[in-house]
Amino acid sequence: MITGIPLSSIRVLLPVKAFAQAKSRLDLPAEQRAVVARRLFAHTLDVTLQCVRRQQVFVMTNDPSVRRAATARRAQTLEDPAHDLNRSLELALATLRQRFPDDTLAVLVADLPRLTAPVLTTALLNAASSLQPRHVVDQHGTGTTFVSLPPRIDLPMLFGPGSAQRFAEVGAAPMLFPPPAITHDLDLLNDLNALPAHQKEHLCPSTPSP
Repeated sequence: MITGIPLSSIRVLLPVKAFAQAKSRLDLPAEQRAVVARRLFAHTLDVTLQCVRRQQVFVMTNDPSVRRAATARRAQTLEDPAHDLNRSLELALATLRQRFPDDTLAVLVADLPRLTAPVLTTALLNAASSLQPRHVVDQHGTGTTFVSLPPRIDLPMLFGPGSAQRFAEVGAAPMLFPPPAITHDLDLLNDLNALPAHQKEHLCPSTPSP
């Protein structure tokens, strides 16, 4: 576990939907989608907890099952304060900013099946040492998987279609050449089928081929 400067001065926020409602674009039965969502979250959170102390990790949710899964791993939780993802993130980040005015704040999506601790550590170090907001563009070149805000700097949250361009327009610099481990989120069945066989089987056992 890495606890030294500058990683000791970063807080990571993972927004997480109820497992039963997540991955709505994944063309699988509802029960399988919930399993995929739960396992994606567990993987992303476990990797994050390998990189920073549990006191630096916050899971934003309003779902009891997500909260139980987070606290079982000793991560802290924040209530999802609104019905809109971006508004909820802005409110949660404002709460963290009040508590940790001298820290970098980072938002990490919770559906990164390829994420590894070395890759996330590199992104967190990049963010913590930057004087301007940073973001990671997803594998499609349009979405966003990670956003960071230096101390005392705030940005509107703009997740959703076309978010990469919108984050750039409000002053977030893209991290150059990030590896697939942090760019490849999982929204569609094609994203699942593109994973190595062992990862695909772990996330969704006996998933039928397209």
